[in-house]
Amino acid sequence: MDVGGRVSGVVKASLIAAARAGDTFLVKQLLEDDGDGGDYDERTAAFAVAVQAFHGDIAELLLCGGADASQCAPVAPT
Repeated sequence: MDVGGRVSGVVKASLIAAARAGDTFLVKQLLEDDGDGGDYDERTAAFAVAVQAFHGDIAELLLCGGADASQCAPVAPT
């Protein structure tokens, strides 16, 4: 459990879902609620999802929030 009494996995899944949906407000809230630095792997996964969905503003938020773009695998062009 994290500080808010939420199960960490639910918050992380929510971050990825919010990034996928393009929900900038929710991504900001989840990053702020996870003020201790959180799990960078989940932030990086959410970053990869945001990039694939062309949500540049969310990708930028996640990078500022600690996502590591160097850990994302390149995606082959389709």
